Amino acid sequence: MATADRLRRLLCLFYDFPPSAMPGANRTASFFRQLPKYGWQPTVITIPEDEYRYRHAEPSHLSESDGVVRVSSRELKNFEELARKLRIMRLFWFFLYPLFWEKPARWARPLLHQALALAKQQRFDAILTSSSPMVTAIVAKRLKEELGIPWIWDRRDPYSQDPNFVWPSYCHYRLMRWFEQRWLRHADRVLFVTPTMKRDLLRDFPQISAAKVMVVENGYPDEYFDLEKPTATEKSSEQPFNIVYTGTLRFQQPPYHESSLGWLKRHALHYHHTDYDFSTRSPLALFEALKIIRQQQPQLYREIRVEIIGRSDPRNIDLCRQLGLQQVVQFMSTLPYNATMAKIKQADLLFLPMERRLDGSSSAYVSTKIYEYMASGNPVLLIADPGDAATLIEKAHCGIRCNFGDYAGVAKQIVQFMQSPTEHMALDREFVTQHSRQQSVRQLAEILDSLVAG
Repeated sequence: MATADRLRRLLCLFYDFPPSAMPGANRTASFFRQLPKYGWQPTVITIPEDEYRYRHAEPSHLSESDGVVRVSSRELKNFEELARKLRIMRLFWFFLYPLFWEKPARWARPLLHQALALAKQQRFDAILTSSSPMVTAIVAKRLKEELGIPWIWDRRDPYSQDPNFVWPSYCHYRLMRWFEQRWLRHADRVLFVTPTMKRDLLRDFPQISAAKVMVVENGYPDEYFDLEKPTATEKSSEQPFNIVYTGTLRFQQPPYHESSLGWLKRHALHYHHTDYDFSTRSPLALFEALKIIRQQQPQLYREIRVEIIGRSDPRNIDLCRQLGLQQVVQFMSTLPYNATMAKIKQADLLFLPMERRLDGSSSAYVSTKIYEYMASGNPVLLIADPGDAATLIEKAHCGIRCNFGDYAGVAKQIVQFMQSPTEHMALDREFVTQHSRQQSVRQLAEILDSLVAG
């Protein structure tokens, strides 16, 4: 690695960055703050703070003097709102797709101009982008050609395989898949956050060299957790049993059976790559389990308190009332990050429902919060199929996994955690320590070093 007085310079194109409240901002913030310790000085180009749809109340206090340059994304928010009201947005989306393929698509030109201007002022040794959005990949490809320096593409999540992404048609989907393949070929390294995401990409793009695709996990924030000290505290018998969830919750829909007409509409009028059911990331399993406990063990039920912190589909609140759980369950809006970490550390049980892969194979997704849950030292109740998330919980010895739809099993585990809180807990602190953000940043620095040296 470079010495402290000879820092190499890294040009970073980050859309999600503080004060954004999106999970990707925590990852890019860690890269920015910790890379100088490993010989790399980042310069970040991102968007203005007031352009984030979801952002923390407190400003980032980062400016150009800190190495952070903000360039407007030029999103067509007002135009899109008007077009949707007039019901003509689909025409623009279909026929002018390059302008509407993702919301910050028009950021490419000013982002490129700003990056080239910075490159005239100082020499950069490498480029780092973090996606989504994918507009940063377009610009990075061009910058690599112009500046002749290596490009690391931190993918975080899938793109053409992303079940959340919708295309105007199947033809548009295939076109963007072709572009994705071009971007993958030009990137010197491609980073994912889970082994299954890497495996899925290499399966879908066999022409891409496996040697250039690597896994750099998200990890937990070192500054909030000290694994040398136990976080568990003595509780009096009068204190409630506190179950906590932090993050975004969806509303679980009934099983979806697509008709022939639905298939035609999905492929002709728009295309949605449906490998996953994300609606399972909902509180339904917890609510149904609470119902069972209320019926079978009302005394224990009265000792339970549930805090759901973050954005939740309003239908979850309605469901909570319909089931008569409102005396036990409290919905809270998104808290500042340090307050959220405090809630995690104070919990008696951390609830974590995951998305489900429709074909039953291993899920590629691992929520960022799973690392925070692991580092807290508190037990985790994971609702998931076998996959990368379940493997982490199992190897860390920090909780138990229940299958989707096994509400009786979830109720049983909650009762066991209440009666024998340490039964599932023999936390492997050495394993958890390997999954800190500092370790992820160190791994990224080593990748950068090898590219520049090679």
